[in-house]
Amino acid sequence: MKYYDYVQEARINFMTSTIGWAPGAVWMVVRQDLEYAKPLDFRIDPYEVRTAVATIGNRSFTLAAEIRDPAEGTVYATARTVVVGESPLSADQRSVLGSWIT
Repeated sequence: MKYYDYVQEARINFMTSTIGWAPGAVWMVVRQDLEYAKPLDFRIDPYEVRTAVATIGNRSFTLAAEIRDPAEGTVYATARTVVVGESPLSADQRSVLGSWIT
């Protein structure tokens, strides 16, 4: 399903480029819920996936994502993904995640 692929790609991009997680860190997706709003069209123009932090825990955080058409603003799906790490979040990680909270 392309919906999950788009959300995964956005999550990986968010975690590596925005937050800059250290190589070798172990993170697991323990839950991902996706609510379909509209079928995706097969097209050349890319969809936009807006990603933000919904909650921050001790070892985990929840990302909220929205797949949309950047030109028209049509929402195709929304998702929530819970990511858990092998060790507690550092103060720096919490600070960076906090700056992306919705």
